[in-house]
Order: sequence, then structure tokens, then C-alpha cells
Amino acid sequence: MPDNPGPGTNRVEDPVFARSFSMLDPRWCKAPLGVAGGHTIGTAGCLVSASAGMLCDSFNFDTDPGRLNRWLCRAGGYVQGNLLKFSILNDLAALSGQVIDCYNVPAPMAEVKKVINAGGGAVGLVDFYPGGTIQQHWIRILRVTERDCLVHDPWLPPGFTQYWLLPAYAHWTWDNAARAIFRLALWWREDKPVEVVLKDERLKSVRAAAYVQPAVFIHS
Repeated sequence: MPDNPGPGTNRVEDPVFARSFSMLDPRWCKAPLGVAGGHTIGTAGCLVSASAGMLCDSFNFDTDPGRLNRWLCRAGGYVQGNLLKFSILNDLAALSGQVIDCYNVPAPMAEVKKVINAGGGAVGLVDFYPGGTIQQHWIRILRVTERDCLVHDPWLPPGFTQYWLLPAYAHWTWDNAARAIFRLALWWREDKPVEVVLKDERLKSVRAAAYVQPAVFIHS
């Protein structure tokens, strides 16, 4: 998805009320991402932006991408300068979670829906340019339907940050959102655990506390 599709081409008639932060917001887009690496929130801050919205809406944690980034810098939340260490979110908001690798098998969307319906949050890794080497871009999942899911995409400009996943980040040969998501991070409160059941034995998962963002993608 090299260009923003713009309002009207992937319009959401019934958007979810959500703090859908844009990494391009002038309030923080020029802030350095992490403590090293030479990138900014505006060029590589999709994960911190999606996570900030999830923390606000699912867990009543008052933050935004700029403030979350500063807190992560102070708290040692980045590895190798700008790779998010997921365990820091456990410490920040008393969360538990699970990261599921679904590169070679459809994502378990029923479990995503279960977590969201239970009051938890979900972020997913998609291919910014679908159909080739995966360009790691993170979005937040807001609603799951039979074939698609409504997402908050931090790459969109302020004021237009929700749309359907399939028209934006699926190759034309993929027929549902499960094929377009390559990794999931599912979160819930420690005192309100959610049982995630992976029926397909090909799906691999780890506790979110053990996961580190593998790379940053420079958006252009």
C-alpha cells in the first residue's frame, strides 16, 4: 500500500470509537523513535502508535504516541535503540499477552475476536506492500467480521485512520483478512485472563513478555 487510499475509497460507514493515533500527527511525527537509530515516529513509529491507542481504549491508560515513546525511552523499553520490548507493556499497565506467529498459516481471527470482545486489545503485523518480501507494518485490530476486520492504521493522516484491512493490505489472491496478518499480539489485563486456543498446531506462540519487535520498517 504505497499511498494512502484516502477518504471515499475504503470508507467505514460505522467506525469504532477509538483513539486512532496517526504516526504522521505533527505533534509527534518528528520526535526521534527510541534512543538510537536515526528514525522518527513519523517514519517508523507504527507499532508505538498502534500500541498507544490500544492502551488508551482497552486499558484506560492515558497516553499518546509521543508520550508513550518518551516513557519507553526512559524505562528501557527499546532494544537496539528502537525495537519495542513487549514486556515493558506488561509493566506499564499490568497486562498479559500472547504473540502468535502466523506467517505460514492463516491468523486465528476467532481468537482475536474473543480477546477484543473480552475487553482486550490486538495489534497485527501486515505487509506494507502485499505480495512480496514482508515489509513489517503494524496496525491495530478494532473489529472482526466473517471475512475482514476493521483496523486502525497509524500510517493514515490524522482524521482518517480507520478502514477495512482487505482492500488496503491484502494481495488480490487473498480472500480473507486471516491471510493478510502475519503476526498477532493479543493483550488482556492480568486480573482478567483470556484463554487463547490455537487449534491449528502450525501456529506458534510465545508469551508477549518474551517478545521483541524484530525490525522497524521505514515508511515512504
